[in-house]
Amino acid sequence: MAVPSRYMSLDATNLDAIRQGPGYPPGAFRPASEAAVESEECTGRNSLEEYAEYFDQQLRTQTIPFWYSKLDKEDGGYDLDKDGKHIVAQSRLLWLFSFTHLKGFNAEGIDSLAAAAEAFAFLATKMRDPINGGYYWSVDKQGNVQDDRKMMYGQSFAIYAFTTYFKASGNPKAKELAMELFQTLVDKAQDTTTGLGGWFDHFTADWKVITGDVDIPIVEPGLKTQNFNMHFMESLTDLLLITGHPEVRRILAQVVDKDVRVFYPADPNEIESHMNFDGEFVGRVDLYAHALESAWLRIEAEAALGRSLDWGNYDRYMRTMIEKAIDPESGGIFDAEELVWWAQAEVVSGVAVDKAFRNGSEYEDVLLRLLRFVECDIVDPKDGIWWWSVNSDGSIRNPQKFGKWKAGFHDIRGMVKFVKAYL
Repeated sequence: MAVPSRYMSLDATNLDAIRQGPGYPPGAFRPASEAAVESEECTGRNSLEEYAEYFDQQLRTQTIPFWYSKLDKEDGGYDLDKDGKHIVAQSRLLWLFSFTHLKGFNAEGIDSLAAAAEAFAFLATKMRDPINGGYYWSVDKQGNVQDDRKMMYGQSFAIYAFTTYFKASGNPKAKELAMELFQTLVDKAQDTTTGLGGWFDHFTADWKVITGDVDIPIVEPGLKTQNFNMHFMESLTDLLLITGHPEVRRILAQVVDKDVRVFYPADPNEIESHMNFDGEFVGRVDLYAHALESAWLRIEAEAALGRSLDWGNYDRYMRTMIEKAIDPESGGIFDAEELVWWAQAEVVSGVAVDKAFRNGSEYEDVLLRLLRFVECDIVDPKDGIWWWSVNSDGSIRNPQKFGKWKAGFHDIRGMVKFVKAYL
């Protein structure tokens, strides 16, 4: 598909030209709630195919318009948090609009590629550190640097956002920025001092490892984390698919075989969340939804590497999650002690990957019950957005719908994968 030239620009000053395109009709930025349907008593649906149709319509009529309404037309980027604009949220929204455009999910009157171009311009011009490399943790509403530190979790999502935007738009600058950031991480973030290998997670602006009693925005300094390594595997998988670069292949293989395996070994009962620089695991929590996420992301990484797919690992992790994390009352999945939105979404993604890659059906009954819980208790029917978390009886535990940690990623990814697998 030919991409309009206005979407190829990196210049944030060119956003007015972008906004004159077909994705910006009058009134396009009205709050999604203004067009929301009235809530009706929820009875659930009878099949996965019916849920695929439900999510397909929800994406097009509610979900995409909701996130689109968060565009900051004055200063650029997306306005989700009163404390500023953060690398994770901005990257996820670039990914969201790129991914939905790429997969053919279009909302009436909204051009997802234009929405992605907004996020791309802001991320690349306001959040990129032109001196030290990498991307700042946060900037203020106008794009002035607030927190110039480099957190690997955020860097990983920036790579993933750029690769997905490249696939959606064909913009060569997106691929260039993805490879630039990859090389920066290879040069600056690998652990060559402790003897453990792998990666450090937290850095100053000029890439000095953060340790000691310092306040940082994610986890604690002096720890390596499963969460970064898992999402780094995801971003490198996509980077390999668009570049075929041998160094990307080598690093992805390392991350799959060693760095992720440190936290997610063959035995799912031995998963760990954090490791200190002495190689000791600390602060373990029951991360069965994260573990399943790592298992299905591993399948996609192995496919990109051209390997045989480790379905034994996937099945062990899925069955352990079903045994230990399902809430018998609701059918939802606990993350630690919380029925949180993203954990439900990882089951949706996991079963969709099983269906797409091997036409699997073993876990579909579990998924159908979970989707009834999602529809009736997690999704707000007024706007189609998933509550942060609920209790077993369906009452809302945390009503947050958006913010620096909740920016349309896990649920969108799950819904799109599910619709593509079952519709």
